[in-house]
Formats: sequence, structure tokens, C-alpha cells
Amino acid sequence: MRRWLSLLLFPLLIAGCGEDIEGCLDPQATNFDPSADVSCCCEYPQLALKLSYKNYSTDSLSFVLNFPYDDDYGNVYMVNDLRFYLSDFELVRPDNSVVTVTDALEVLLSNGDLTTLKDDFCIVRNSVFKYNIGTTNVSGDFTKIRFKVGLDSIASQVNPQDLETTHPLHADFGMFANDNYTYNKIAIIADTASAVVSTYNVNSTVVEIELNHDFTINSGFDTEIKVNADLRGLLNTIDFQNDDYDTIISKIIANTSGIFSIVE
Repeated sequence: MRRWLSLLLFPLLIAGCGEDIEGCLDPQATNFDPSADVSCCCEYPQLALKLSYKNYSTDSLSFVLNFPYDDDYGNVYMVNDLRFYLSDFELVRPDNSVVTVTDALEVLLSNGDLTTLKDDFCIVRNSVFKYNIGTTNVSGDFTKIRFKVGLDSIASQVNPQDLETTHPLHADFGMFANDNYTYNKIAIIADTASAVVSTYNVNSTVVEIELNHDFTINSGFDTEIKVNADLRGLLNTIDFQNDDYDTIISKIIANTSGIFSIVE
């Protein structure tokens, strides 16, 4: 009888001695697995910015390159290229506390020092509509989103050749020349008859953006914030036939804070 019971229980004992199941046991993760025995391999939600590019709030058309537009003085111009950096994203709670992405990047600065930066850089171009900002393993209600157009004083000192070629701060993206980053680059054909391209580079002025937006981040889910960027609005009040270079740069900077709005 004992021998018979031993033979019956042996397979059950073997089954109970199997290896523990690995999986993510953090409810904040997108791959949360409550059935796992050992926690590992957690993947956390991503914050993404989805941009649309409308020509002013009353225009349903999207902004396009190399298309003839009229400036505020009746001059015809075309935008040959337009791109700018966004960085330093912050999500603001009702109590004004701030959440940022957790991604970090070790970089070599131009003076040879090593430092670590929050890695939430992206380059806005009118042909790209979704930008992955970084990881946000948080939840709750928020009332604002903040970010900067440009790079802060530390990021602007990064040695671009020390980065992966796919990183927005690498020189291959055409935003680094003569040992300086360009925060905002706009190439204009002011005279469509001659097709001469003039490039305007904002190299040192960072513009801070704050948008009121009530939204909720749920545990384990990605968050996508929809924003309109009125790229043509960057060129408001500019007279391409008569304004000099410095005047055009100052007007681009002045216009920058007003081109962004939340899309509900």
C-alpha cells in the first residue's frame, strides 16, 4: 500500500518543484504579471507627444515646406527647412509638484567632463508627428505640461560625436555646426524668383512653454499628449524683404511661445 501511494504522489511532488516563473510584479509597469513568482524585466509606461501642424488656429491646412505663403506685408516666401529642439519636459500635478521622465544619458561635454542628463530630447520636424519623450512610472492627475524650445546650458555643451548616431543631439541631425548647437533652424526662400535660401539660426535663447492641460495617467498605461504647433506662426510679423537678420531672429524668438496649444 505504501509503495502504491508513493508512486501516486511522486509526479505531484515533481510538479511542485518546478522553477519559479519570472515576470514583472510592479503594478505601475505595462507588463505587470500578477501570476509571476519572481519579479524581473519590468517595462514602464512611455510619455509621447503627438504633434499636428496647422497654419494658424483658423486654418485647417497643415504646414508644408516649399509651399508659397504670404507674409504679413504681402511678400511671397517659402520655408525650405524648419526644425527645432524640445527638451526638459515636466508634468505638473494640481499641488504644483513636478514629474519628469526617468531616462538618463551619460554624456561627454566639450570640456572633457562626464555628466548625466535627463534624456528627453527631440527635434521637431513637420514630417514627424509622434515623439517618444521617455519613461514615466507614475500615475495620477495632472494640470499642466511644461517643456523648453532649445537646450539648457549643460546640454548645449555636449560633444555630439560621443553619442549614438540615432540620438537627437548627434551632429548628423544638422543641428550642430561651428562648435555650437542650433536650437531653432529655419531656412527661408524670401524671393521665389531667385530661389536663394537664407538660414536663420537661434543659437542661445531658450523659450519656456507651459500649457494648461487636465489629464490623468493610469498605472501601467502609456500617455500621449496632443499638441498643435503652428509652425507658420513662428514667422508672424516678419518682413522678409526688409527685416535684417537680427530682427528676424528676434521675431522668431518672440513668436515661439505662442505657437503651441493643446488639442482636446
